[in-house]
Amino acid sequence: MAPGRFGRERFDALAATSGGPGREVEVGGAMFACHKSPEGAEEACAGWLAVAGVEHLGVRPGPTSRATGTFQCLVASFDPLSMPA
Repeated sequence: MAPGRFGRERFDALAATSGGPGREVEVGGAMFACHKSPEGAEEACAGWLAVAGVEHLGVRPGPTSRATGTFQCLVASFDPLSMPA
Protein backbone atom coordinates (compact mmCIF):
# COMPACT_ATOMS: atom_id res chain seq x y z
CA MET A 1 0.00 0.00 0.00
CA ALA A 2 1.33 3.48 -0.86
CA PRO A 3 2.52 5.76 1.97
CA GLY A 4 -0.37 7.72 3.42
CA ARG A 5 -2.92 5.19 2.13
CA PHE A 6 -4.65 2.94 4.61
CA GLY A 7 -7.00 0.00 4.35
CA ARG A 8 -10.34 -0.28 6.15
CA GLU A 9 -8.81 -1.87 9.29
CA ARG A 10 -6.36 1.02 9.71
CA PHE A 11 -9.09 3.63 9.21
CA ASP A 12 -11.22 1.87 11.83
CA ALA A 13 -8.28 1.94 14.28
CA LEU A 14 -7.64 5.62 13.56
CA ALA A 15 -11.34 6.43 14.00
CA ALA A 16 -11.12 5.02 17.53
CA THR A 17 -8.77 7.93 18.40
CA SER A 18 -11.50 10.54 17.78
CA GLY A 19 -14.57 10.73 19.98
CA GLY A 20 -17.40 13.20 20.13
CA PRO A 21 -19.60 14.96 22.66
CA GLY A 22 -20.89 12.29 25.01
CA ARG A 23 -18.65 9.63 23.47
CA GLU A 24 -15.21 10.92 24.41
CA VAL A 25 -12.18 8.65 24.06
CA GLU A 26 -11.20 7.38 27.50
CA VAL A 27 -8.04 8.23 29.40
CA GLY A 28 -5.32 5.93 28.08
CA GLY A 29 -7.05 5.49 24.72
CA ALA A 30 -5.01 5.48 21.51
CA MET A 31 -3.98 8.83 20.03
CA PHE A 32 -3.62 9.81 16.37
CA ALA A 33 0.16 9.97 15.78
CA CYS A 34 2.03 12.57 13.77
CA HIS A 35 3.27 11.22 10.45
CA LYS A 36 6.63 12.86 11.17
CA SER A 37 7.23 11.13 14.50
CA PRO A 38 9.44 8.03 14.43
CA GLU A 39 7.83 4.62 14.90
CA GLY A 40 8.12 3.58 18.52
CA ALA A 41 8.39 7.21 19.69
CA GLU A 42 5.12 8.55 18.30
CA GLU A 43 3.85 11.98 19.25
CA ALA A 44 0.28 13.16 18.85
CA CYS A 45 -0.56 14.88 15.56
CA ALA A 46 -0.91 18.65 16.09
CA GLY A 47 -3.77 18.88 13.59
CA TRP A 48 -5.60 16.03 15.32
CA LEU A 49 -5.08 17.73 18.69
CA ALA A 50 -6.51 20.99 17.31
CA VAL A 51 -9.59 19.31 15.83
CA ALA A 52 -10.30 16.23 17.96
CA GLY A 53 -8.16 16.52 21.10
CA VAL A 54 -10.99 18.09 23.07
CA GLU A 55 -12.93 14.82 22.68
CA HIS A 56 -10.05 12.67 24.02
CA LEU A 57 -9.99 12.62 27.81
CA GLY A 58 -6.31 11.63 27.87
CA VAL A 59 -5.20 14.80 26.08
CA ARG A 60 -8.08 17.22 26.54
CA PRO A 61 -6.44 20.65 26.31
CA GLY A 62 -6.98 23.29 28.95
CA PRO A 63 -8.68 26.61 28.18
CA THR A 64 -5.36 28.30 27.37
CA SER A 65 -3.93 25.48 25.24
CA ARG A 66 -3.40 26.12 21.55
CA ALA A 67 -1.99 23.98 18.80
CA THR A 68 0.77 25.81 16.98
CA GLY A 69 1.66 25.80 13.33
CA THR A 70 -0.15 26.35 10.08
CA PHE A 71 -2.88 23.87 9.26
CA GLN A 72 -3.85 24.24 5.62
CA CYS A 73 -6.13 21.22 5.43
CA LEU A 74 -7.99 20.71 8.70
CA VAL A 75 -11.34 19.00 8.68
CA ALA A 76 -14.04 19.41 11.31
CA SER A 77 -13.90 15.76 12.43
CA PHE A 78 -12.45 12.36 11.59
CA ASP A 79 -15.59 11.34 9.68
CA PRO A 80 -14.63 12.90 6.31
CA LEU A 81 -11.38 10.91 6.43
CA SER A 82 -12.94 7.58 7.30
CA MET A 83 -13.39 6.31 3.76
CA PRO A 84 -10.16 5.11 2.13
CA ALA A 85 -9.46 6.39 -1.36
